[in-house]
Amino acid sequence: MNISDKFSSHVRTLIKKAIEEVGGNEVLFIGHIDESGRVIEAEAVARGNDWSVPALSPYLNKSDVIIHNHPSGNLTPSSADMVVASTFGNHGIGFFIVDNLVKRVYVVAEPIVLKEKKQLDSFELTLLVKEKLPLIIEGFEERDAQFEMLQSVCDSFNEERIDIIEAGTGVGKSLAYLVPAFDWALKNDERVVISTATINLQQQVYEKDIKIVEKLFGENPGSFLIKGRGNYLCKRRLYETLEEVSLFEEESEELKAIAEWSETTDTGDRSDLSFYPSENVWSRVRSEGDICLGLRCRYHGECFVFRARRRAAKAKILVVNHHLLFSDLSMRVEGAGFEEPAILPSFNRVIFDEAHSIEKSASSFFSQRFSSFTIKKYLQRIIMKKKGKNRGIYYYLLSALNLDVGEMEKIPSLSDEIIEQALKLDILTGDSMGEERGYLFEELISEGESKNGNEILSSIKQLRTTILRYLEEWKSFFERIEEIGIEGISEERIYECKMFLSRLERVGEICSSFLEYRKKRESVFWVERNTQTNSVYFVITPIEISGIMDEALYKKMKSVIFTSATLTVGGNFDFWKKRVGLMGLSSRKINQLLLDSPFNYEKNVLLCIARDIPSPEEDGYVNAVADFISSSLKITKGHALVLFTSYRMLNDTYRFVKSRNINVNLLIQGEEERAKLLDRFKRDSASVLFATDSFWEGVDAPGKALELLIITRLPFRVPTEPVMKARLKIIKERGGNPFMELSLPEAIIKLRQGFGRLIRNQQDRGVVVILDSRVVTKRYGKLFLDSLPPAHREIEIGKKIIEKIYSFFNS
Repeated sequence: MNISDKFSSHVRTLIKKAIEEVGGNEVLFIGHIDESGRVIEAEAVARGNDWSVPALSPYLNKSDVIIHNHPSGNLTPSSADMVVASTFGNHGIGFFIVDNLVKRVYVVAEPIVLKEKKQLDSFELTLLVKEKLPLIIEGFEERDAQFEMLQSVCDSFNEERIDIIEAGTGVGKSLAYLVPAFDWALKNDERVVISTATINLQQQVYEKDIKIVEKLFGENPGSFLIKGRGNYLCKRRLYETLEEVSLFEEESEELKAIAEWSETTDTGDRSDLSFYPSENVWSRVRSEGDICLGLRCRYHGECFVFRARRRAAKAKILVVNHHLLFSDLSMRVEGAGFEEPAILPSFNRVIFDEAHSIEKSASSFFSQRFSSFTIKKYLQRIIMKKKGKNRGIYYYLLSALNLDVGEMEKIPSLSDEIIEQALKLDILTGDSMGEERGYLFEELISEGESKNGNEILSSIKQLRTTILRYLEEWKSFFERIEEIGIEGISEERIYECKMFLSRLERVGEICSSFLEYRKKRESVFWVERNTQTNSVYFVITPIEISGIMDEALYKKMKSVIFTSATLTVGGNFDFWKKRVGLMGLSSRKINQLLLDSPFNYEKNVLLCIARDIPSPEEDGYVNAVADFISSSLKITKGHALVLFTSYRMLNDTYRFVKSRNINVNLLIQGEEERAKLLDRFKRDSASVLFATDSFWEGVDAPGKALELLIITRLPFRVPTEPVMKARLKIIKERGGNPFMELSLPEAIIKLRQGFGRLIRNQQDRGVVVILDSRVVTKRYGKLFLDSLPPAHREIEIGKKIIEKIYSFFNS
C-alpha cells in the first residue's frame, strides 16, 4: 500500500520526528482524517518502550485512527494489536502500524469516514411551516417569535453550539425545535433527544406535536417515547408475586387484573392500564434496574423494557424526561461511554424543554437515600414471614439444597436485627426532628439541636455493622452453594438475591458517608420525613450540579438547546446559567435568545394585588386569604386555580372555604392522582382546584376551565429546607448575598411559572390575584412585578379588588 495514500507528507514528518525523539521506541499517535480517509493531522499521546505502548481511549472519536510504530520493522500485528484494533474498530476507529521511518504502513482496520453533515436551511424550513401548517392546524397563526426560535435551533445544529432560549407562552416552542430536529434527523440520519420535565409533557410532545411535524414533512425519521423502567411491568416479578398471592389477599384483585392485562398489552406501560394501581402493588411488579436479570431472565424475550429499548434504538427522535436522561448520562460518565447504548441508544444532540427545572431534576437523580421502609422492602424479598408462612429467596434456596434452617441460622436473625435497628434509627431521628419535615444532618445531631445526636450516630454505625455481618453470612452461604453445586437451582433466584444484597450493600455505604459527613463538603447530608411510607429518609444531595453538567453534557454533546417560558429574572439569564454551570463556560459557543409571548396581556389579563391583606408572617393572614377566596369564587362560580406554598395552609384554607357552602365544586391536591385530578378540573369548569408545589407548572387548562388564578403567597422556598439552607450557606461563605443570589431569583421564576397557568391561547382572558402584600411593600417586590407580563394592574384593598373582579367578568 502506498503510504502517501494514507498520510499527508506533513503527518509523516511529524510521526518520524516524534519516534526519533524517544530513541526509536514505540509511540502512539491519534490521527484525524479528511473525507478521503487520509490522515491529515496527528498528535503523539503516549510513549512506550521498544515493544509496547499504552492505548489511550479518552483521546479518541469516531473516524480517528490509532497509529503506532513497530521498531523492529516487522509490521505484522501482534495479538495485542488485534485486540485493540477489534475493540476500537467497532467504534469506527482505524488502526495503522508504521515503521520507524514512516515509509511503510500496515492497515489493520480502516476508520469510518464520516459523511459531511448536511446543514439546515432555516429560510427553507420557515417557508415550509408557513405554507403547510395552516393546512394541518386549523386557525394556525404565524408568529415571528416562533420563526426566530426555529432559526436559532437550526444554527445550534449547524454550528454545534449551546442555545439558551426563553420563549414566552404562545410562541410555539415545541414546533420551533421539533421542525429543525426532524429535518436534521432526516438529512443526517442522526439521533436527536428531546427531554421534558414530566411524563405528561413527554406524552404531549409525542402524541400531539410530533404527529403535526410528521404531517408537515410527509415522513418520520422514526420517533419513540421512552420512560424510566419503573413505568413498565416486569413479567418475572408479576408471576413470582402471583405465586405468593395468598400472603396478600387484600391485593389479589389488582394483581389478577394486571396479570390479565399483561397478556394483551403491547407496551407493559402502567399508563395503558384501565385503572391506576396502588403504589404498594405496582412496586412489587414493576421493572427495577438493579434487580433485572437481563439475559438470564426466562421472560427476556417478552420483556417490555427491552422491547421499548429495541424500538428506541431504531428511532432518530427520542422523547424522554429529565430524570431518565440524567440516569442515562450518569451511566455514560461512570464508564458506559458515549458511543455505546446505555439506558438510551447513543446520541450527541439534545433539546431540553422546560429547562428551568433541570437543577431540581439533576439534584434529585444524583441524590442517594435510604430509609427503614426501603431496607425492610429489600430484606422481605429475601426473607418474608406472613400469616405463619415462610417465603422468599432464602427459604427457596434452603429447600432446593435440602438444608436445614439451622445450617445458616444467622441469616434470618441478622435480617430481623437489621430491620429492628433501622426502625430504631427511624424513631430516634423522627423524635429529634420534631414537627419539621426536613433537617440538615449536622444540625440534627449537633449539641443543643438534638438530645439524641450521639444515639443517632451510634445507631447508624450499628446498622452499618450489622449489614456488613449480614452480607458476610450470605457470602458464606454462596460459598456453601458452590460446594454443593447449583444443579436444579434457579439461577434467576440467585441472581435476584445478589441484586437485593447489592442494594443493601449500598445502604451500608450511605451509612458510612453519613458517619463521615464533615469530610464530604461537596454534598448536603439531610433527613426527610416521608408521610406516604411513614419513615425517615437519609439523603445525600450534591451541593451544585455544574460539574455533572459539564462532564455529561457540555464536553460531550455537539448541540445542546435549553428552552422554557421562564429562564430569566428581569430579562437576564445569569441566575439560571450559574445554577447549571454555564456562567463563565469558555469551552463552548453559547447563544442566548429572549422571545416575548405574543399574547395581548394588557387587554386580556387583569393583575390584582390586595394591599390590605396581612403579611404572611402576621396574625390573621390565613383567615383574610380564605375570606377573599370565598368572596371571589362566588363571583366566578368556579373556573379557578388557587396556588399555595405549603400543604398546611392549603388544607386550612380548603376547610375554611368548604365550610362557607359557596356552591362550587372544590378540588384539592392529594385527593386523587395528579393527572386524573387535572382532567376533572378541566372537564368541570364550575370547579376550583386548591394546589401547591408541582401545580405551579405543567397545568394547561385553556378556555373557561381557568379564568381566575389566585396566588396566595410569593413562592419563596422555606430557607430552613435542608438543601436550600446548605446552598444559601455556601453563598454566604463565599461572601455573596444568599437572598439576592438564590432565594429571590428562584422565587421570581416560580411566580412566573404560576402566572403562566392562566393564559394558554389567544382567546383566553382572566384575572390573576396576588394575596401577598410584600409584592408592593418590600423593595424586592418590584423585581417580581417587572418579571411578569405587562397585564393591566390594580393595587387596591381587598373589597375593591372583589369589585374589580366582578366588573372584569361582567363588562
